[in-house]
Amino acid sequence: MKLTSCHPRTHSLYHPRALLLLIFTMTLLSLAGCEKAGNPVRQPIVSEDSLQGNAVSNSYDRIMASDKGYYYNEFPYVMSLHYQDAATGKDMLLCNKPECRHDGNQYCVATNANYTPIAFQYYADSIFVCVYETVDDTLNYKLLQIAPDGSSLSELATYFTTPKNGIDKPTAPENTTGMLIHRNKVIINFSYHREDAEKDALHPEDMDKDAYYNGVAIIDLNDFSVTQAYEEAASPENMPWTRLTAKGDFLYYVIAEAHKNILHKRNLTDGTDEILKLATGFGGEFVVLEGDLVVYTRAVGRSMFLYDPKDESNTETAVSKDINLTVHYTWSDKVQSFVPSYVEETKTDLYTYAIDSIASDGERLYVLEQPKTLQLQHDIDDDYHPATIDNHFNFNIFSVVHIFNTSMEETGTTYVLYPYEALGMDASTFDQWLYGNRNYSIRRALRFLGDQIYFSFPKATLVCSLQSFLNGKPDFQMAYEKQWVVTEDPY
Repeated sequence: MKLTSCHPRTHSLYHPRALLLLIFTMTLLSLAGCEKAGNPVRQPIVSEDSLQGNAVSNSYDRIMASDKGYYYNEFPYVMSLHYQDAATGKDMLLCNKPECRHDGNQYCVATNANYTPIAFQYYADSIFVCVYETVDDTLNYKLLQIAPDGSSLSELATYFTTPKNGIDKPTAPENTTGMLIHRNKVIINFSYHREDAEKDALHPEDMDKDAYYNGVAIIDLNDFSVTQAYEEAASPENMPWTRLTAKGDFLYYVIAEAHKNILHKRNLTDGTDEILKLATGFGGEFVVLEGDLVVYTRAVGRSMFLYDPKDESNTETAVSKDINLTVHYTWSDKVQSFVPSYVEETKTDLYTYAIDSIASDGERLYVLEQPKTLQLQHDIDDDYHPATIDNHFNFNIFSVVHIFNTSMEETGTTYVLYPYEALGMDASTFDQWLYGNRNYSIRRALRFLGDQIYFSFPKATLVCSLQSFLNGKPDFQMAYEKQWVVTEDPY
């Protein structure tokens, strides 16, 4: 008996069009499976604002804090990414691959030696890294995204490519923030040095200008498109963008031109750029407040200035200039020096105020002075402690911080002393730890991040509560200590 169909569509599975559709569908599913295994479909990156109080002159000193712990790279220009759990203090390389040797192999998220890192930022619950790599005879600059659990490393964009021939030091320009991410826009300073220069590429003031090529790339994290800020992507004529700062839809940056600093304001939406008309002698230090107000300092002087874009006015703002600084000291026979404490005073000295830097956490303005002129003398006169021995005050105190509210009213002063005890040291051990390798001695700074304030050193970072800082007695405790390997200082 021959079977026949009462309706031609009953066996539509065997219809030529249906068969083609089936094959096409299976092919798509197969490709989707391959994409999922090899190149995971990226989830949209949630836009965030950068934190002004986390601005740095080089991105290795930026705090990378999550809700549960801290991330840091062990040392410059080598991938050695760590995670330290805040609750337990456990430190580990950020790679969750079983049996990984963390030896620089291409599958290790934490130590992949194919990439040389330039700058880092924790953003949108991921670690973003701008790097360079050499493939055959080509130098590639790339932006990477690393999962916070160390499970993946993804290349997001290649923002510059050039022949490797003749280039010996790809890097970021000296004294710049290598990278800043704000509202899904990534601004990256990059540069390279040609080996035929006679001078050191990391100190451009001592080298042939024509050997140092600079560029600035802007990457949109919504579609990973790349825009070069300069007509010629990399050139000796391109000036690095220093002091990258973002507020709202605007990026602020400084360019040094003919022995003067120029502050630019760039719209991150449409790319328009304007130069702000600041008072003569702008020193490069600035912060941006609500309403696009800019607080800045001159290169010489003790005053701050407030720039208002509505009428382009520059108003000088008063800051405490002469203060009676009172600190209690006790003599330590062990370390043969004065050791400061917060006990009530025994000595008062006049200090002349001079601004060193300014910072903001978005709600307050912090004006920092680094004591450099004041010396204390003690009056002990015996065989072991001769009278009138000068003790440099700036050894004991890191900074005097004047605090202002949003109305530019000075509300308090906090003295930030070097926290020996929080580091588990006495003054002598701390002195050796801090200054023993002078290549790293300048890399210490305060970071103002909302309800927490960080005190960063090359090998360790401490943290205190905002309230204790505002009360004038910051309770710094160890946040994390780096598993440190001393290398040549690239800065």
